[in-house]
Amino acid sequence: ADLDGLLGAGGAGEGRGREHGKQKGAEGFGHKGTEEGLAGREAKGRAGWFTSFGCPHECGFCYAPIFWKSIKGRKWFPYDPEAVVDHVTKIVRERQIGYISLLDENFFLDLPRAGHIFRSLLDRGVRVAWGIRGARIDDLDRADDDFLALISEAGVRQIMIGAESGSARMLAAMKKGITVEQTIRVNQKLSRYPQLNPSYNFLSGLPGETVKDLLESVGLILRLMEDNPHASFSGLNQLMPFPGSEIYDRCVAGGYQAPTTLDGWARIDAHYNDSPSPWLDRKTQATLHAIQAALLFADKKVERELSADNQARSRGFVMDMIYKLIGLGARLYRPAALWRLRHRYFRFPLDYALIKFGVNLMHQLTRGAPTR
Repeated sequence: ADLDGLLGAGGAGEGRGREHGKQKGAEGFGHKGTEEGLAGREAKGRAGWFTSFGCPHECGFCYAPIFWKSIKGRKWFPYDPEAVVDHVTKIVRERQIGYISLLDENFFLDLPRAGHIFRSLLDRGVRVAWGIRGARIDDLDRADDDFLALISEAGVRQIMIGAESGSARMLAAMKKGITVEQTIRVNQKLSRYPQLNPSYNFLSGLPGETVKDLLESVGLILRLMEDNPHASFSGLNQLMPFPGSEIYDRCVAGGYQAPTTLDGWARIDAHYNDSPSPWLDRKTQATLHAIQAALLFADKKVERELSADNQARSRGFVMDMIYKLIGLGARLYRPAALWRLRHRYFRFPLDYALIKFGVNLMHQLTRGAPTR
């Protein structure tokens, strides 16, 4: 599709970055001329914004290396930090925003820039809570205590971090560029700042992954829990093979049949995808599902995500009661989930089947469309 006439459109084309319908080199992408240049979505005093886009890393499971492979030179494009500060100040004050989710894929790639943004906002008296969606272990490993104290003072409350696996073998297969030891070290640093709640993302279901690899991830998760009581976990997100990646080709060779429509891709649920992963043997797949179910309840993320304060829209009385019942069930099941993880007991994953049923039911109630 031709996006040249769409103000604010960004992407890759002809080997260079493009934004606002004009060709740009790698010298930067300003948002001037677009009043909402950084604003993504806003509701009930909350907003989701980008302050940069692109990614220079080569993770084998991610869409970014595929999308940016035709770009020559740098592949991360930050907005000018002063423009970010001006924009945030304006929107927060005019629209009474109290929580901002930064949607950048690599917000901490340039630590001095990130620090400058938060320090400048503090100096201007802007007080708001922050969630950071995209953070890498190696970037946070470079952060010192002064930096962590600054972002804590600035109001950062959640950082979503790609830990991916507790298996060194699988980290190498993903081309993630981090180590298990780095993850442990970063978590220990963050534990000294209780306002900074890390949420670790893990990935599973890659070709060649074994039960041993999955149990190493469980071991790392338990270690992170022990070292930092404020840590939470995404669960083991199941691989979604992206066409054009090396991992995708390996999945196809292993028998993977990709969706043939956009709607089919949209219906894939990374947590409870019941489409078979033919490259995994039956025991590995069953173990993966059991771990996914246990991790869903091992921390307080269910209650947090379903709380009324964390929902951007009115749910109505019936849905509000359903969500409260789910939260109560999560609290009651947590001891059993932790027992499963600590004892590595993943036989009879009936909890996974119940969760799958519940997820499909919620999809039908909220959107009228079941997961695939």
